[in-house]
Amino acid sequence: MSPMFGVGINYAVQDAVAAARVLVPALGGGAGKAAVPDTSDDAVDRACAAVQARRERPTALMQRIQRAGHRVIATGRVGRLVDNPPTRMQRAVLRTALPVLKPLLARLVGYGFRPERL
Repeated sequence: MSPMFGVGINYAVQDAVAAARVLVPALGGGAGKAAVPDTSDDAVDRACAAVQARRERPTALMQRIQRAGHRVIATGRVGRLVDNPPTRMQRAVLRTALPVLKPLLARLVGYGFRPERL
């Protein structure tokens, strides 16, 4: 992850939560389990592959967005989305789109594409 949008720590914590959820049973750390857990190398490898399969796509999607942001910054060609001053139509679109987009973008940056829950 790059520093773009400050999501690296969020993804690191989510990766740790996903890993703990899958690896703890594979390593035999589950509380209250009567059966002997399978702590073989194969079980741990399968657990690691499951974590990677779960977390790889959301991480790749956010990195794609970060790279696009870096390209915009590097080229300096942001492009103009809205006239200065905005036209009447642009103001109407902004009034209707911004209240919907702001919480969605905040949620995306704050939680990512596939949030993990404890």
